[in-house]
Amino acid sequence: MAKKTDRGASSLLLVLVLAGPAAAGIYGPSDAVVQLDAGTVRARLLNSSSAWFVEFYASWCGHCINFAPTWKALAQDIKDWNPAVCLAVMDCAEPANVQTCSEQGVTGFPTVQYYKAFAQNTREGKRISAPHGDVQDNVWILRHMIINYLEKNEGTWPSACPPLEPASATEVQEFFENNNEHYLALIFEDDKSYLGREVTMDMLQYENIVVRRVLRNNQALIRQYQVNSLPSLCVLYRNGSFSQILLSRNDRSSYTSILQTLPGVVHSLFTLIGSPNTDMNQEQLSDMWKNADKRKVYMADLESGLHYSLRVEVSKFTILSGDILTALRKYVTVLAKFFPARQCVKNLLQSLDSWLRSRDITKIPYSDFRNMVDNNEQIPDAVLADDLTWVGCQGSKSWFRGFPCSMWIIFHVMTVQAAYNDQYKLKETYPLEVLDAMRGYVHHIFGCAECAAHFENMAKETMPLVSTTNEAILWLWSRHNQVNHRLAGVPSEDPQFPKRQWPSYDICPNCRSMVRRRSFWTESSILDFLKVHYSLQNIFTDYLVPEVELLEKQSKGRRQRRLRRETGKERNTKEEKEALENNRIEIPTNGLESHGPSNIQKPSIIWMSSRTNDQDEDIVDLDSFVEQQYKSKSLKALSGRRKHKSGRRETLGLTMEEDQQLDLDYAEAEESLKGVDSRYLIGVHLEEIGKDGDAPVKRRWFRLLGVGFSHLDISLCLILYLLSIMCLLGMYMYFGMKMPCRKRHVGDPSL
Repeated sequence: MAKKTDRGASSLLLVLVLAGPAAAGIYGPSDAVVQLDAGTVRARLLNSSSAWFVEFYASWCGHCINFAPTWKALAQDIKDWNPAVCLAVMDCAEPANVQTCSEQGVTGFPTVQYYKAFAQNTREGKRISAPHGDVQDNVWILRHMIINYLEKNEGTWPSACPPLEPASATEVQEFFENNNEHYLALIFEDDKSYLGREVTMDMLQYENIVVRRVLRNNQALIRQYQVNSLPSLCVLYRNGSFSQILLSRNDRSSYTSILQTLPGVVHSLFTLIGSPNTDMNQEQLSDMWKNADKRKVYMADLESGLHYSLRVEVSKFTILSGDILTALRKYVTVLAKFFPARQCVKNLLQSLDSWLRSRDITKIPYSDFRNMVDNNEQIPDAVLADDLTWVGCQGSKSWFRGFPCSMWIIFHVMTVQAAYNDQYKLKETYPLEVLDAMRGYVHHIFGCAECAAHFENMAKETMPLVSTTNEAILWLWSRHNQVNHRLAGVPSEDPQFPKRQWPSYDICPNCRSMVRRRSFWTESSILDFLKVHYSLQNIFTDYLVPEVELLEKQSKGRRQRRLRRETGKERNTKEEKEALENNRIEIPTNGLESHGPSNIQKPSIIWMSSRTNDQDEDIVDLDSFVEQQYKSKSLKALSGRRKHKSGRRETLGLTMEEDQQLDLDYAEAEESLKGVDSRYLIGVHLEEIGKDGDAPVKRRWFRLLGVGFSHLDISLCLILYLLSIMCLLGMYMYFGMKMPCRKRHVGDPSL
């Protein structure tokens, strides 16, 4: 059996290699859509003379794969509407595109948005509901939606788009006087008909002809051109004559075909805007196929899914709040409790869970959450790989399987681990803990909107009936098989890995029993199989990057960031010294908005320039100066915690780490302030640290005023200060005793 499996894997590898490079997404160079990325979105959409309709998708999303034929067919159907209307796509699963998709407000896939012509901001996109019927019906609906959006356009009309409103009798009568075209085609129709507008757009790229629609209520034109039924087509010529064209079918394709064949009507040369990554896709080499045993679970799949779920999926939300934050907290909690991670990943998950628990607030910026996932707090031996390595979840093409597959496995593993902990009383849990976390994550965070809706419907029906951790294992297994049954044969199914009921007979022969020639599941055997298959002993580390390499890569990244900061700081210090020579300070303005003369924040100390002239003197806001020069991630984090009064962290190691980082920040401040006149330091404080917290402000003032001195220097100063006080006290006592004696001598006449 093993040899047969190896031969099958080798055959599949040979087929994939001979097939050539795989496309980077579900859309390729042959599709009539523009493929956008983070570097081209603004250039394409902003100030464009075209109206844009963009589909934001994730290449792993099953619903996106099912919707792709609709979008491709629509692009082919309205290709002659270019350049008035352009269709585009953007893969939000690509790491480089994640932030851009988030900026567009994309939280689920697929998302279709409309960007009007000459848009000034990419955030102006309007959400369009994607239809869920068959391809032909979907194209029909979307085509009409596009026309509706064009007609409702409130800004500048797309340059190449013809008028879509009905023609008046005056316009028709004066047409050839004002235009050089050979023909004017009039389509007589009802008000709600789209035929005239569709044919008008279809003939956009054809020269020497103009198409206009005439409505039923325009009786003057109907009588003039002897129209007896609707819809009807009438062609006017430059010599003043006209002819009614009778067609066997009154549909769009018939009208368009007859007009395109009129003498003198020619197709103008027009090329679709090129996809920016077409050449790149052609040159990309497919990854070497990884040999995977279906009897094993691979940690590479688990960690890849973990990375994607925390760094990519959550990044769709700029602010984490409400149900999203609640779902995220539950998800991280079960990961910290039951995910059988390597030690470096376990350290990260536990610190992330503690961090989320300690922040008793209703809103968390995603940037703060990402800092914790990336371990910018420098927690020792804590790291999660930031790349995707699919082994058991690899697909025959890049958009098959992958992330959804890994999420199923992650929750299967955690249900088994929860049952194990419950059986041996290792950790406190309840039967629905893992399933509740999964339900919340899928419903509020998981990108595939249709997948989330289907799972929520399943959960509502039967999940509350689960009463034990063993039942939780079986519930998730049975619902996974239901999903496999529903998705069997759909376009999102990988043809090399068809959706079948699992486990198959060859890996678990005892899981099925035959009764009257019918196969039934044996739940007791299935439960035993699942507990073994998803146990810690069956998780293998093949193709996994070693912990040592991950930690070294993390350390190297920190050194590079520190070097960049120091390089930038040296540059700023040099500029400050040059400014001081001119008796002034120039405040860095990178990233700051230019404000008018209004004083938003008053300076605590103002050092006036000695120059006098008619212009306003330079006034330095030292609070802003210090904030810009010495702001660091740890200071911002501490300031946030003081502001929200969230209390101390649960782990002592983190608190010590903060203090250590704070020391580093003051060392950086010390280095930056070398050469700066001491008068600029008077009254300066760092973001009012300790205002509401437990760190005294006096300590911060003391440390800042100690800039440029070592601990030994400060100690000697304190000793000299105490000695001086003792000397002064001794002198005071000495002269105090002498003064009464001196007075007695002065008052005695015998002396």
